[in-house]
Order: sequence, then structure tokens, then C-alpha cells
Amino acid sequence: MKISFALLTALLLGSSSAGALAAATPEGAQRLTAALQAYLSAEAGVVTVTPSGETYALKIDAAPLLAKVQAPGFAASLTPVEMTLTELGGGKWQADQDQSISFTLKIEGAVDASGKLGSIKGTGVFDEAIGAFASSSTEFADFTFDQTVIDKGAPTKVSYAIAKIKYETTLAAGGDGAPRGGRARRGVGARRAGVDTRRRPRDERGTPPR
Repeated sequence: MKISFALLTALLLGSSSAGALAAATPEGAQRLTAALQAYLSAEAGVVTVTPSGETYALKIDAAPLLAKVQAPGFAASLTPVEMTLTELGGGKWQADQDQSISFTLKIEGAVDASGKLGSIKGTGVFDEAIGAFASSSTEFADFTFDQTVIDKGAPTKVSYAIAKIKYETTLAAGGDGAPRGGRARRGVGARRAGVDTRRRPRDERGTPPR
């Protein structure tokens, strides 16, 4: 979600110059699509923005780009990122995400990896006045990852799982108008911050990697 919010920063800054969007309209969806395509890719099917009542449904699909990779033995997949954008007025937008994500990567004879996030739930308010998200809260749950790396014919297998990660930020403009961080809390790598690691990475012999 943090990465998604970074992409949306460029999206909303680019679209704001076209004027405030009072309601979700096909024209508004076209402006949002063009703004994000300029930042990501204009490849057909990568960026889709659809008006839905008072909101815009955003979908970012990497499949058309992955299909263009011609490397021998390469295969990859990634669940499309889906978010809902709502204009709040006063130069503020709300972005919401609630989905699961899975991914795979295989390079024949070198690496075979797969992962899954059982749930990503996040919300944030983007403020055009500071050019960033004034606040955001994201929770990742049930993350699993498995990887096999082959080096000189010898495979090394690693797998791990994380029960939950929670990430919150707040940001406000300082006296000079520049954004100032008010609060940030991560749950990565520390149990007291909300991470529950169910098992440690191990190689195929059962020994934790150094």
C-alpha cells in the first residue's frame, strides 16, 4: 500500500491541474487515466480508471508488461492492484484498498519464487496543498513467501510467513509550506510494533540462513 500511495501521489498531482472533479465522470476517469499512464505506462490494459457512483475505481495490471518480457525461461505473474479514489473537496482525495495479492517469478534453472498477501487493507488522504498523503493506515496480513534459488546446480530453498504488519503515517505542512512528518509507525521487524513471525527462514537442510 505504501508503494501504491507513492504512485497515487503522481497520479493526483498530475490530474489536479485539470481542475477539481466534483463527481465521478467519464471525463474525470480519462484525466486520471492519462495522469497515471504518464507515470507508469501507456500500454493498453495496464491502467484502468472507471467512474463508479461518487468514486473512481482504479486498477493497475502488470500482466501486459510482463507478457512483453522475452527472456528465455522467464515467467511471472502479479495480482492487479485495485483501489477506490474519492474526491473529498478542498484539494483532498481519499484512497482505499482492500484485497489479497499473490505473485510468482520463475527463471528456468535459476529461481522459482511465489508469495501471497492474504489481505491488504489501507486508507489514506492525499492533500494537494502538501503534495503528499496527509495520513495513511495500512495493514498487511497473512504474508507467505517461498523461494528456490539454484546456484551451480545446487538448490537452496527458503520460506517464511508473517502474520501481520501495520503501517501508519501522518504528514502536515510546516511554516514554509514543506511537508512535515507528524507520526510514523511501522510493524516491520519488531514484535512490539505488531509483527508476529510464525517461522524463521530455513534452507533445504533446515538450517537458518546467515
